[in-house]
Amino acid sequence: MIRPSFMGIEIMFRCASDDRDLSLSTVLSVLVDEGLPVVSCVSTKPEEQLLHTIQTEVNETKPKIGEVTSNFVF
Repeated sequence: MIRPSFMGIEIMFRCASDDRDLSLSTVLSVLVDEGLPVVSCVSTKPEEQLLHTIQTEVNETKPKIGEVTSNFVF
């Protein structure tokens, strides 16, 4: 799930601990490539999968949510 937050964009996703397609490092790499500063990253393991929540900061010179989400393949 990708949605606006009070300071930018919030990204939440689940993945298996051995998931190579959508790993935390892949998502963080895309955010860095887009110039979005990550201000918070929290990972929990409520069941068999990891749940990641990432907060980014956005201002007028940074990409819009649609531009960022087009780089993710879910």
